[in-house]
Amino acid sequence: MGLFKKEKKLFEHDPKELDLDMLSHLQASLVAKLVLVNEELISRYKNITHLGSDLPNSSGARSVLTDSANHLDKINELLQSELARITGNVR
Repeated sequence: MGLFKKEKKLFEHDPKELDLDMLSHLQASLVAKLVLVNEELISRYKNITHLGSDLPNSSGARSVLTDSANHLDKINELLQSELARITGNVR
């Protein structure tokens, strides 16, 4: 046994181990992280579609990526609304 006990990070806990307050913190942090992940995906999809605009036979792939980015935009609107509700920062 070492001198320092390694504490588990919040996301490493089984949700059943957490009290209601900590469970709410976990939910908020996971939703916020998902928004960031989606924003990165949206950015990358848009960058790829701009890079491939001059490539022949790429319109199908660009369409799929554009649709995916638009879908993620809609999901992020919902997630941001939910995050505001969870944290009490409703505008």
